[in-house]
Amino acid sequence: MGDYMQVVVTLEGDEALHRQLEKMGKRAQDLRPVLEVAAETIVEATEENFESESWGGKPWTPWSAATAARRGKGKKLQNTGHLAGSITTSVSATEAAVGTNMVYAPIHQFGGRAGRGHKSVIPARPFMPMGSDGLAGDIEERIMEEVGEYLMG
Repeated sequence: MGDYMQVVVTLEGDEALHRQLEKMGKRAQDLRPVLEVAAETIVEATEENFESESWGGKPWTPWSAATAARRGKGKKLQNTGHLAGSITTSVSATEAAVGTNMVYAPIHQFGGRAGRGHKSVIPARPFMPMGSDGLAGDIEERIMEEVGEYLMG
């Protein structure tokens, strides 16, 4: 046997298990139905963030005094409604994408320097339920549950 240890598990004879695995394999070939649900889950969370002006229970950074004086009492990131209205989805058999084509979206999501000479500091006001390491925890968990339920059929 050499200098290693080995465990072998054999699934012979369990026809119900084989049928379930085969069914899951077939469903995994086209995940479009569950990925459409996943994309909608992300869109709904994004819409909630715009409505509540927060992300993950943390309110967005308030406007500066100058911006507040100029903007009045309007909602943050919704001066024209273009950003909130630009959220789109694309779903295939293996992938779901949710995003926006607004060039200024990343500066609002992640914050940073902007304007002439990059002198203005824009605080992060994350509207999409994602962080630097992927989807927000509860959204990812919900989607993984949905995928599991779909595969189990």
